[in-house]
Amino acid sequence: MTQFWTITALSDGTMLSPCFATSSVDVHPKDCGWPWDAAAHKAVAIPAAPDPVVQNWNGKIWEETANKIENILCDLVDGEREARQMLSLTPGGAKKYVYNRKAAEAIAASGIIPTVLNALTLVDKKRKYPFAYAEAALTGETLSAVLTRFEAGMNASAVENARIEAVAQKAKRDIKAAMTAAGKRSAYASINWNWSA
Repeated sequence: MTQFWTITALSDGTMLSPCFATSSVDVHPKDCGWPWDAAAHKAVAIPAAPDPVVQNWNGKIWEETANKIENILCDLVDGEREARQMLSLTPGGAKKYVYNRKAAEAIAASGIIPTVLNALTLVDKKRKYPFAYAEAALTGETLSAVLTRFEAGMNASAVENARIEAVAQKAKRDIKAAMTAAGKRSAYASINWNWSA
């Protein structure tokens, strides 16, 4: 059975090899090609190959470190948030521009009585609400009806993205607040992406 060894410098603990493999626990690295110097090297048998991405060597064993786990888990939360939010957002520069303009028109029209919006001159409709006017002209709807639809779409997207953002921010705070790697993993495992207010 393969045996793994962590080899360090005796002088200052510098890592020389995190995971040197031999054929068994009875076979020392010096017997497998390691340029062994008993006065300079220390070899410690370890139960499994370490994962330096999440573990640090403490001089005796490899152990998960809370800060490495925290960074990995927070990155996973960020990735999941992005993927979920993009389900209700539109990729592409032109679409983002158009949706931002539609949202701006809906916001500008908010609080204006529908009859006042619909009574605007053709010049004012085109100048103040170009996207809403174009849709109204094409569909035969009133300007106020189109602007109401713009606002409903904008609000639906905002509510969903706000919900996802709230879950992500709470998850990251919980992960950071946990003191141990196991606690951080537990906080990550308890994320409820389907939570709703």
